[in-house]
Parts: sequence; structure tokens; C-alpha cells
Amino acid sequence: MVISWSPPSFTGYTYLTKYRARLYPKYKKGKVKATCYTGFKKLTCTTKQMKKRKYYAAVQVKNKKGWSPWSKRVKVVVR
Repeated sequence: MVISWSPPSFTGYTYLTKYRARLYPKYKKGKVKATCYTGFKKLTCTTKQMKKRKYYAAVQVKNKKGWSPWSKRVKVVVR
């Protein structure tokens, strides 16, 4: 499964170094189903193949100060 996103509007005045994305089950407190990492220039990453159902995706970005908070989870549907 490919997850894509837009870059952050504010980087904390430092260069971005990498991103990571996670997929969660449809209920909010579920365990992570998949995680992927990519460099800062690429705005997509690929997870393992997922079963056909609803998930939530969230993304983090890293700069020299560390990882940002996770983005809000966005609902995705695998068909």
C-alpha cells in the first residue's frame, strides 16, 4: 500500500531529514498495522500489502531537533 502526504508548512527553521508513516486499524486505539520510512524529498512510502478494509494513516517528519508529533489520522480504504 502506498501512503502519500504533503510537506509541512513550517519546518521549525531546520532542514527535514526523513518521514515515517503508519497505518492503524479502523478503531482509534488499535495497534500499528504497518510502518514505512522514506527520505525527506519523497512524499510517499510503501507498506506491506494490506487486507481490504478501512484503516487510518498518520505521518511524522524528522529534522535535526527530532521527530514531530504525529499528524491527525486520516481514514483510508483499501479496496
